[in-house]
Amino acid sequence: MRSLGFPTCAAVRSLACRFLAALGLLAATVPAAQGDVVVIANRTSRVVKFGVAVGNTKPFARQVDSGDLTTITCRPGELVRAAYLVDGEKRGYTLTPNSVYFFHNLPNSTEFDLREIEMLNRPAAPAPLVEPSAPPVAAVSDAGAAAAKPNDPKSAAAKPEAAPPQYAKVKVKILVDEDEPAVRELWEARLRKRIAAASKILENYAGVTLEVVACDTWITDNQVTEFTESLAEFERRAIVAPADVAIGFSSQYPLIKGRTHLGGTRGALASHILIREASRQISEPERLEVLVHELGHRCGAVHSPEFNSVMRPMLGDRKSVAKGFRILFDPLNTLAIRLLGEEQRDHKIRRLEEVSASTRQNLVAVYSTLAKAFPDDPAAAAYLARLGEAPAPVRPVRKGGAASPVDSARVVRNAVVELAERNLRLPPAATAAGREARLEGDQLTEAYVRAAANAALSLPEDHQVKAFGMGLAVALSDTDEWATNSITRDLLPLVEDSNERAHRKKVIGTPTMWDRHDLARHFFLCESIASVSSPSVAESAGLLKELQDAQGKSGFSFPDLVADLAGIAFIAHLQAAPAERLRDVAQSFTVKAYVPSVSELSEGMQVKDFREKYGSLADPRFKAELEKIRTRVKELPAYKTPAKAPPKPAPTKAEPAKADPPATKPPRP
Repeated sequence: MRSLGFPTCAAVRSLACRFLAALGLLAATVPAAQGDVVVIANRTSRVVKFGVAVGNTKPFARQVDSGDLTTITCRPGELVRAAYLVDGEKRGYTLTPNSVYFFHNLPNSTEFDLREIEMLNRPAAPAPLVEPSAPPVAAVSDAGAAAAKPNDPKSAAAKPEAAPPQYAKVKVKILVDEDEPAVRELWEARLRKRIAAASKILENYAGVTLEVVACDTWITDNQVTEFTESLAEFERRAIVAPADVAIGFSSQYPLIKGRTHLGGTRGALASHILIREASRQISEPERLEVLVHELGHRCGAVHSPEFNSVMRPMLGDRKSVAKGFRILFDPLNTLAIRLLGEEQRDHKIRRLEEVSASTRQNLVAVYSTLAKAFPDDPAAAAYLARLGEAPAPVRPVRKGGAASPVDSARVVRNAVVELAERNLRLPPAATAAGREARLEGDQLTEAYVRAAANAALSLPEDHQVKAFGMGLAVALSDTDEWATNSITRDLLPLVEDSNERAHRKKVIGTPTMWDRHDLARHFFLCESIASVSSPSVAESAGLLKELQDAQGKSGFSFPDLVADLAGIAFIAHLQAAPAERLRDVAQSFTVKAYVPSVSELSEGMQVKDFREKYGSLADPRFKAELEKIRTRVKELPAYKTPAKAPPKPAPTKAEPAKADPPATKPPRP
């Protein structure tokens, strides 16, 4: 899923051609990079093979693993065509340079298709330099023919003639502070190896290679304990020459668990990067991921909401120690760093502000899109400001309201906790003696959701659904999952601090769905991920969790998956008509209206049993089960269109006619 065995830029073509030829996938010489880039990601559950033709060059083949991506380079204005086979049918597209596309599964089908990621403020594509000499389908046909005969001496795959690697070279100076415990021979070998590993990743994605030209030490001020101050001190004391960037590995204080800076830099083309180094609990793969993350910032990447991107805002989540894990960039950031890498190589720029006009326009489109997708993170807005693009206006604080979606989420979370405190003061049902009794189980969940919806309705309209999703999830989901999930962990400390969390756990009780606490936790975790990212990201997170459980004691659980998909459908339902549907939830939310029964579904399935019965997530047998669950959710009472009311009788003479109230649209499934 996370393989990086694909050619992503002209810089790695000499190695990539040998790799593709060995697989029988290379049909012709891959064209050299000339400035423009197309990124193609694979978000299907299968390996995708397709043919590519750039301008009038001969077609060549590409292969992208599930979850991975590749890039195609071309001259400005040059046509890029992609073609592939779906169930024997040829499909071909002409692609726009400096754009991002992804293969995706078609709903209720085994087929897949190619789709473009829409970007804000994207400049118009230039007119093509040349007309294609062959239609897009020719690319996949020619590529397939070459792939079928890898040993044919007449085949282009047998004698690849790739352009030599063309990297933007960045000179690196490695520094450690006086608290580094190892002798120079050991720390230098360790850090050179890590830099080399990071360089290979950047070569694939950014067309940038790292060359270590010096190693040194620097003296830290032991009175400085804040990381941001340490970075400023490192910038003052560490001399960059003879390199382009100084990377400092500080052992002044150990890495700690929780929300903290693992590394830092000033952004694109910065002169200094500082990394926390000292900790026995942090593995080498995790250290490498932190280094690549900070180097990504220097190459022009910003934080991404995609959970498997190295640019997710919070690392140290143990993902990188999993078997088969590969460090990768998300598609939008890949476009940004590839474009900036071309500028460094071709124009020797030293500052982000020096990029050409065309690259500036394309970077503005990438950063504007990421700023909208991840509004709570300031990194993209900061890069836009450096490019001379006015940042989004700061919304003034509303009196009596909240200043941001995170502040609004705190309002919702606090409303749930206040209800929990009141509920805890009530007597248990067994001793209520005619008085109001303490709520438990499903009834407690329903009361919490209604209280959260009421609180959300008091907030600014553009905050309501996101604040409802985040605040309710912090109060009712498993916050251990929130703390380790790369999408939500950065938000958790902003919505609830450790003292508030300890108090909330004491009073919240055990809310359930269908008398199961685990279903409630799954429901609210996935609805929160969907509210801050997207339904597809939330579903992927749920499936990944179940696959991990299949390897442990709890096993794969279809009831948990039902709760995941029900939570995602719930938040999507609210997003379609926020004010109207939040009012409905505030007045009449019930568990049975929004979560299907799970009594007959399988759970506790170990990985061996899962594979025997369902194969994999891409297997038609599993897809059929997944579709059954989606159908169950769609058929819930909350998503049914209400029956049409009978016509009203004509008014009598004694009773004047009254105007009908405005009609409301039925909820969409």
